[in-house]
Amino acid sequence: MEMKESPIPTEHFHSNRPSSLPLLEKIFFGKVIHETIILNPASFLKIPEAISQIYRTLGYINPEPGVMAAKPKLYYFRGRGRMEPIRWLLAAAGVEFEEEFLETRERYEKLQKDGHLLFGQVPLVEIDGMMLTQTTAILSYLAAKEGPEGESQVLECSIDMYADGTLDLMMMIALAAFKPREEKEENIALVVGKAKTRYFPVFEKILKDHGEDFLVGNKFSWADIQLLEAVLMVEELSASVLSDFPLLKAFKTRISNIPTIKKFLQAGSQRKPPPDSHYVEAVKTVLQFSWQRQSEQTIVSRSKVFEKSKTITPSTANAD
Repeated sequence: MEMKESPIPTEHFHSNRPSSLPLLEKIFFGKVIHETIILNPASFLKIPEAISQIYRTLGYINPEPGVMAAKPKLYYFRGRGRMEPIRWLLAAAGVEFEEEFLETRERYEKLQKDGHLLFGQVPLVEIDGMMLTQTTAILSYLAAKEGPEGESQVLECSIDMYADGTLDLMMMIALAAFKPREEKEENIALVVGKAKTRYFPVFEKILKDHGEDFLVGNKFSWADIQLLEAVLMVEELSASVLSDFPLLKAFKTRISNIPTIKKFLQAGSQRKPPPDSHYVEAVKTVLQFSWQRQSEQTIVSRSKVFEKSKTITPSTANAD
C-alpha cells in the first residue's frame, strides 16, 4: 500500500514592516506572498531557537489578528503614571488585562534580579510570552498588534504628531502630584493655562478642518485615545476648561461613548484615579530616587521619542 506523505503544516504571519520581508524570508526559509510570510515550522530547526524567538517577539512579524493567548499582566504602582496610557489602549481595544501593584522595594528588586526590568524601570507588561518595558515601545507593540495594517505613512505620521502633541501636557499633569505643596496651585494654573492657549486651540482647529468624527482619517486611533485622556485629566483640574472649545467638547462626548471606552470610564473599571499621597509615597518607597530630577529628564526624552502608533480597532469603533 502506497503511503502518502502528510503535508507539513505552515504558519502565516503578517508583517508590520513590509520592507523587512525579504530579509525575514531568507532568515526563516519561508515564502512571501502578498506581504505575508509563510513559515514552515520545520525550518525553525535550522536556526537557533533564540534568534527565532527574537524575530517573533520584537514585532517584525505578528500572528494574524486574533484573541490573545492569555491576559496581559501589568506591573506598576496603584495609580496612573506611565502605565495609564497602556491601560487606555488595551481597554479601547477591548483587551482584558491583569495587574500586580508594586508596593514594596523587595518586589521591585525581585523583578530586577529576575531580569525583567531591562533598564531598572517600570512600567512592565507581560504579554505574548514577553516581558516588555519602556512605555513607548509597549504602546507601539500594542497599537501594531491591535490595529489593521496598510495605513499610509501620511496617516501614520499624523497620528504620531497628534499623540505626541498631548504628551508634554499629560506629563506636566502627572508630575504635579510630586511637586512641593506650596508649588501645586501655581503648577495647576500653569497646566490649565497651557492647555487653553497652546494645546486645545490646535486640536479644535484640527477637528474643524478635518470635519470627521476622529482626528485622523475616519478611524479610531491611538491619537484619539490620548487626546481624550489628556482632556479628562485637564478637566479634573478645571471643570470648565472646554467652554471655549465646542468641537473638542463634542469630540470628548463622542469618543467617551465608544462602548469599550465607555466601559473603561465607568466606576469599578481598571482606570486609576488622580494620584494621591499614598501613590506618591509608594513610588518614592519602591524606586528610592529623586522623582523631580528624573521626571524633568523624562519629559525631554519622552517628548522626542514617541514611536509609531497605528490605528486601533476597538470592539465597536462607532459612537453610540
